[in-house]
Amino acid sequence: DVEREEDLLGRAFEEGHGDSLVEHFWQQDADVLSGQPLSNSEERIEIGGRVLWLLLSKVPYFDESGEVAGLVGVARDITALHLAQEQLLELNRTLEARVAERTASLAEAQRI
Repeated sequence: DVEREEDLLGRAFEEGHGDSLVEHFWQQDADVLSGQPLSNSEERIEIGGRVLWLLLSKVPYFDESGEVAGLVGVARDITALHLAQEQLLELNRTLEARVAERTASLAEAQRI
């Protein structure tokens, strides 16, 4: 199990993650290496029972002769941002429900 960042350092990606996640990222890498950059892709992953949201960008890396020599990738943890968005949506739903209730109450009061 992975509980701390130190638990991942020095390990291959495959060692700390499930097969489906590894396969997903391998396929992404293959697409990038074939010339399809990945830009600002939101990815949900689970590590050690925790859900994380990452914003990923990957581009092919070319050598001096113009051949693809690898890829360069950047992953940014956007879990806090994602949670804040979810909370904002929930607050919005709550507010809309309260407005609808209040509107119905006012309409009922006007009929009386």
